[in-house]
Amino acid sequence: MREPSEIFEVGTKVSKLSGKTFKSGFVVNTIKGVVEHPNKINPETNVGVPAYTFFEDDSVVEAAACTLYRMTQEDRFLLLKSLCAYLSYGLKCDKDGEVYDLISVEIPQGFVRIKKMVNYLPVITTRSILREDVVKPYLRTMSSMTEEERKEYKDMNVLDNCDEFSNIKKNIEDIKKNGEENYIQLPRTHAQDYLNSIHVDYRGLIPMGLALPAPEGMYKNAPTSI
Repeated sequence: MREPSEIFEVGTKVSKLSGKTFKSGFVVNTIKGVVEHPNKINPETNVGVPAYTFFEDDSVVEAAACTLYRMTQEDRFLLLKSLCAYLSYGLKCDKDGEVYDLISVEIPQGFVRIKKMVNYLPVITTRSILREDVVKPYLRTMSSMTEEERKEYKDMNVLDNCDEFSNIKKNIEDIKKNGEENYIQLPRTHAQDYLNSIHVDYRGLIPMGLALPAPEGMYKNAPTSI
């Protein structure tokens, strides 16, 4: 049995040494608890080896199979830009397994302010996206879009398939070859803003482990315009 080099604290972001995804489907999970593995027993001590449980799923993974996840600066800037885009539409965020409201984003320092209600009083916390503190926005997957939402999006003369963005690259290549007349084929600002307003993950943050799938109904009463 492998022994972990260290045990990480609750709330720490980890990835698998193998590079594989967790049961959640994400490459990054957040530690919820440190436990003894129920199925992998250390023969010398006759107890389960150290393991982690997670906020994102119900799996139990050996601590020795996990490593500390360090977000790249590129990922941090992408997350920061995304938080700015969704800010006006009542974005919900996760911090250590608790749901917060995003209330402000400070550029270029990279600070975000999040709020939760405790005993009917607002508790406001400041976190740095460009350092170690990370909040994850709750976003809807593209597949969760309703037929009405898909129709409205398609009526904006953007992509024919709401689940496939590969032709964005093709359109960019067309512009380089044929000039700016093809620019109209790219997603327009108002179309992107529409996706922001319905909290859809069109940047692919969820698969990257930078966002969490929003529970059904989370944004039912959220504003759709500003």
